[in-house]
Amino acid sequence: MLRASVILSGLIAFSANASIEDAFEQLNAQTAICQQNESSLKTVEDSWLLSLDDDSLKIALLMLKDSALRKCVAEQEKEYLYEIYLVYQQTGNRQPLEAYLGLMENRVISLHQEIVTEEFLDEIKRLSSTDLFSNTFDVLDEFKKIRSE
Repeated sequence: MLRASVILSGLIAFSANASIEDAFEQLNAQTAICQQNESSLKTVEDSWLLSLDDDSLKIALLMLKDSALRKCVAEQEKEYLYEIYLVYQQTGNRQPLEAYLGLMENRVISLHQEIVTEEFLDEIKRLSSTDLFSNTFDVLDEFKKIRSE
């Protein structure tokens, strides 16, 4: 009976690892697709965005691109998090879950608290829901384009 229990727990661990690997591969594949499908923004005419200084504009564009990428991979990210959570439930190992959540934490906000205020975040949320920022884009190219207009 003990041997069957050990074999069963080994099979569960193997199955969970295979599921995590599959979900991770799907997440990486979708991320690559989203990044390959970067588009050039149409003319940016948003008065708030255009009023920002260079550092604030770069941060805003980084956050808008991140938002578009998160939307693009939302389904795969959800599946990957679910698989990591299942492993935690089955094994008690929190490390993969904590590592991924730490990786996904938006460090731009914490590193630039003087720029990223609540109002700034509200504007990012507003802009991220527009068609203009619905796809990923090259931040540096768009920054240069906005500044040259």
